[in-house]
This record gives sequence, structure tokens and C-alpha cells, in this order.
Amino acid sequence: MLLNKKLPVRFLLGLVKYELVLLIIYATVIGALSDQMRTNGLFIPVGIPALLGTAISLILGFKINQSYDRWWEARKIWGAIVNDSRTLMRQSLYYIGNDNDPEGVKQLQEDIKSLQQAWCFALARSLRGEEQKELPRLLSADLLKRTGHFDNIPNHLLKHHTQLLQEARKQGWINDFNATLIDQTHTRLCNSMGMAERIKNTVFPRTYGLVVRFFIYLFVLLLPYGLIEYFTILEAPLIVLICIPFFSLEKSAVLLQDPFGGYPTDTPVLTIASTIENNLNTMVNEHSELRPLPPNRGYYII
Repeated sequence: MLLNKKLPVRFLLGLVKYELVLLIIYATVIGALSDQMRTNGLFIPVGIPALLGTAISLILGFKINQSYDRWWEARKIWGAIVNDSRTLMRQSLYYIGNDNDPEGVKQLQEDIKSLQQAWCFALARSLRGEEQKELPRLLSADLLKRTGHFDNIPNHLLKHHTQLLQEARKQGWINDFNATLIDQTHTRLCNSMGMAERIKNTVFPRTYGLVVRFFIYLFVLLLPYGLIEYFTILEAPLIVLICIPFFSLEKSAVLLQDPFGGYPTDTPVLTIASTIENNLNTMVNEHSELRPLPPNRGYYII
């Protein structure tokens, strides 16, 4: 997630590098032929591209707003996962207990902690379509073996959460009321998982994006013919300066549409999962060593 106030220039140019090259070539050619085109009357009223540009601005504004809504919803979902993960650990520490078998209770709490940490990383990797790299160090060999063949690994891990809770009830380490509270936390985690998967699996209609890009290219093609009558040497750079913001905004909206696509503008799910891991470790052991956050690949993340 980009947080630095001074965004890298290479990132900004990287969004529209191909469009920038095409624009420079097109504007240069038009600028070189402007005198001949003006003589032959090959120009149009500047109001035509101006009207088209206004319409495109409204469409882009709507598209960016919708894309940001998706991104912000994804961030709220993962904010809820942070809260519910802490709640689950707190409930496990203070609702589960037995004076006759403190070591067994402690082991169960450690299992719940590791399982929740694994669930967060599993969901993050699943949303991004990446390999589950963190599970071998967080899950037992037996559970890892039983988990590996499932298509939806986070869902299977959440089921195992319920099995641990049932085990605590059978042992008499937790009463029914507190078990119900923990089960409600499991339900909220399941709801968050479903909402994140809904965002990931629901894409913007392809025709919508194609129509927007078509009108932007139409605007780019018509703009030089509206400026020939008024500009000479400044026409080429002016065309580039006017058109680049349209391409940049459209590309930004496309990136925001998929907050789990692995882009710099993503919801930083792996960093959030690492934060949850550190939080749970310190809740169980106040002197626990914190694991470093994932590398930021040249941009700031949270």
C-alpha cells in the first residue's frame, strides 16, 4: 500500500509508460504536420474534444469512486480480522482454564494461537493466489498434511478452530456460555473471509472498462485537430500534458478494483497478517520476539 507523500516517479510513469510513448510519437507527428494540416483546413472546433473530455472526466470520476469503495471495503474487512483475531486470543487466554491440567490448557492456547496465525496467512495467500509459504512453520506436520489437499485452506483451518473449541468443552476447560462467545468470534472470522472472497471473485464488467478506454483514445485522436488552429510549437507537449492525466486516472482505477492483486496499491494483507502474528505472540508471551514485516519492495506498506 502506497503511503509515502512523495510517490516514486518510476511508479507514476510505470502506470502509463506505453501510453506515454504512443502519445509522444502521435503528438510529434501531428506537430510536424500542423502547418500543412492548418493550410488544408484539417481541424475541428476545440469545443468537440473539450465536450468529450468533460464527459470522460465524469465517467472516470464514477469509476474511481467505485474502485475506491472496493479497496476501502477490503481494508475494513482486514481491520475486522485484526480485531477478531485479538479477541479470539484474549477469549482463549481468559475463558479456557483448568487448575488440574495447566500444561494441557497452555498447549491448547498455543495451538489456538498458531492456528489463528496460520489462518490469517492462509487467507492472505489464498486471496492473492500465491503459495502458502508460512503454513509449514505454524502448523504441525500432521495438520499440514491433512490441510494441503483442500482447495479452500482457510475454511478448513477455521473448521479446525471449532474442533479445538469442542475439545476444550469435552475436557471441561470452558463452560457453554464462554464457548458460545468464542464460537461467535469464529463466525465473524468466517463472515470476513466470505466478504474478502466475494470482492476477489467479483470483477468489474469487462465492457465497462473497454468503453472508458475507447472514449479516452477517441479524445486523444481528436484533441490535436482542435488545437492546430491555436498552437504551433507548444502543441505536442500540450497534448501530452492534457492526455496523460486521463490515462493515469484510468489505470489507478483499474488497480484499485482488485485490492488483492499483488499491486503496490493493494490492501497489504501479508503485512497485516504479520502484524496479527506479532500481536498474538505478545499476548501469549509478553517477551516474545517480534518477526520482521515483509519487505516493502520499494514502497511503504502497513
